[in-house]
Amino acid sequence: MLQSILSLDTSLFLSAVSLVTPEYATIIHILGESIVVAGGIFLIILWLTGVKNHNNEYKKIALRIFIGIVGVFVLYSIINLGIPQWRPGAMELSGATALIPHPTDNSFPSGHALFSAALLI
Repeated sequence: MLQSILSLDTSLFLSAVSLVTPEYATIIHILGESIVVAGGIFLIILWLTGVKNHNNEYKKIALRIFIGIVGVFVLYSIINLGIPQWRPGAMELSGATALIPHPTDNSFPSGHALFSAALLI
């Protein structure tokens, strides 16, 4: 059962990779990182709005969001360090090359997904 799930995972991965050209990979990379930049800009604007309006509530909200994001990434780091990579990933199994270079680690939970969720919550 597990082997069939892993083989389905690999085949889906290869299908997705075959759809993306290197030009699109650059766009995907930029869009993936833009949530981090947009979140940072949002927090700065929220903080500066509180400073300009002499309203500590805006600053408290910005600080709570920032602390939430930092807390999520601390948990993410603990999970990634605590869970061994128990199997080779689809990249290694298939021989495909990464469109966007990144360090090899557990892909779940995704750092971008966690950041987005923490920012939204």
